[in-house]
Amino acid sequence: MDDQESGFLIKEINVKDLVFDIRTRIQCVYCERYGKKLTCPPHIPDLHYFFEFFKKYSRAVLILKRYDALTEETRVSSTRELTQKVIDIENEYKRQGFYYAAGFIGGSCKECKICPNSGCVHPDRARIPLEATGVDVIKTCENLGVTLPRPAVGKPFYRVGLVVID
Repeated sequence: MDDQESGFLIKEINVKDLVFDIRTRIQCVYCERYGKKLTCPPHIPDLHYFFEFFKKYSRAVLILKRYDALTEETRVSSTRELTQKVIDIENEYKRQGFYYAAGFIGGSCKECKICPNSGCVHPDRARIPLEATGVDVIKTCENLGVTLPRPAVGKPFYRVGLVVID
């Protein structure tokens, strides 16, 4: 299903279609936001937790949107747009009775520039990056028929989110 109005590609998938690779988490260590965002490693559970977490679900909704160029501005605005879409879909499933629906975003949370030491001030909006859970987003999308360009400054890129349900 596509959301023509917003440009999102929304696809229901089987959770078993997610590709996990322990190597995805090392990319977090190389990120300039590592240790600074409360929704990112090392502040989130370890990979074993997420491997077990995803086993509790059978269905998910993959959410993708293409952006024309990776710049600092689009990096922030695209994450915020994806976060809102993930929250909207997550809330819709919760209204339908899927109370364990949970959403993940692409890239680090952009709700605050810097997370305060006192804790998250937007727990209703903050979401964990899908990559930080061990999901190989690029391989998962390729296996589902969506080829993602490798991110590069000034080139088109995708933001990918996920909502697990069931």
